[in-house]
Amino acid sequence: MSNTKKIETFKDLTRQNTGTHFLDSGGENGRHWQQGEAPTELFSTVDANVGDDSMWGCVINTGEFLDERLEILEELNGEFDRFSELEENEKSSWFELVEAFKERKGWASLVRDNTCNGETDLSQEFIFEVFATDGDDTKDWIYEGDIICIQTHNGADIRGGYSKPFFARASDFEETSWLQWTLGWSATSGTDENEEEIPREELQKHDEEFQPGYSSNPTYHLNEEIEEITEVDTKENAVTVKLKSGVTLTLYPTIY
Repeated sequence: MSNTKKIETFKDLTRQNTGTHFLDSGGENGRHWQQGEAPTELFSTVDANVGDDSMWGCVINTGEFLDERLEILEELNGEFDRFSELEENEKSSWFELVEAFKERKGWASLVRDNTCNGETDLSQEFIFEVFATDGDDTKDWIYEGDIICIQTHNGADIRGGYSKPFFARASDFEETSWLQWTLGWSATSGTDENEEEIPREELQKHDEEFQPGYSSNPTYHLNEEIEEITEVDTKENAVTVKLKSGVTLTLYPTIY
């Protein structure tokens, strides 16, 4: 398989033209790769309606997120591109090419999965595979893997429209920040049910239930607890909400 445009960043990868696929229900221009340049901000507000009782939403922009948290391996990506362009590989799928490249390098695959199989706030899902370069397939993929292969979902329907494989690594694999795919919500101010200002040092006890450690999907949980959205700041991705408990909080998205 050949590539017509050089991919240098994950933001580039999220806008790679993956064409149209018979399983991809994107219509004329509903695919991710057709949405203009990838955002350079980490978060974007996607649902914001003052007066609503729910439907507040914010996404983690996948390209920016991966650019911040992974180190792109330029030489390895160049080697894979040259391998994929060999005449013998012209008709091979990306999956087949990664498998063949892995065998050629003597790597062991420790895990392969799709972020869509779990809770995420990502703007675009991605397939990831983690390799051990010494060929030891007994290693823990989270803490002992060496190389990460990413394919971003650039289509519409999740079943098709995946980018070329792109190789990277975490600067310190014990730092699992690239695996933080859900947002938390932290309060910067608020009032209690009697409309008295909540001291800053007490805000945490009001927002802790909207953190990843408390809920597998904090944004969904937050929406369940909202009585009314009273103010929205799309520039800062902040929202002020009155909760069913009577507490009012101004919340910002956070990710660790």
